[in-house]
Amino acid sequence: MNVDQESYTIEELTQALIGNLTKQEQKMIALKKHIDEQLTAVRAQERDALDTLTAETSSIVNALQLLQNEKNSHIQLFSTLLDMDTSSTSTDAIIEKLKENEFDEELTSTLKQLFERIPLNAQAIRESSKELAYSLQYALHLGHQMIEAIQGAVSYPPILIYTAEGSKKLSASKRMMVNKVG
Repeated sequence: MNVDQESYTIEELTQALIGNLTKQEQKMIALKKHIDEQLTAVRAQERDALDTLTAETSSIVNALQLLQNEKNSHIQLFSTLLDMDTSSTSTDAIIEKLKENEFDEELTSTLKQLFERIPLNAQAIRESSKELAYSLQYALHLGHQMIEAIQGAVSYPPILIYTAEGSKKLSASKRMMVNKVG
């Protein structure tokens, strides 16, 4: 349904918004699943699987953004059709306005349930994302430690030099320097 047209009835717009929110909920469930799979791939050190999952996750996030934009357009149109303040229309205000106008209770109830479930899905995604971010940061930290250990294993042993007084001290340089002048 193209949101740019203003020839919608409230029922058509409600059904379009329910369809949008249902798709959004499905994408959010898929996103949560992909984030959990990424976390599993990080823990199992499956880099190839992680690369594939990351690309798929990015695609889902892009689709969610498009759905969110469409939802915002629907809500804006709702505000216009229901003679509401378009600058601060909340989902609760839309539900209340539909109830005031004695709109179809079943559609209103479905819309309300979807409005309530979307933030719960978003919270679950945020929690999984935080856990994934922590795991990736920890893996990065371990990688840096491994690189430092490997570089330390191939570093040159400390070099002792003799000073003019005849004592020994550690050289600041990692390579030997020979004073050929004297």
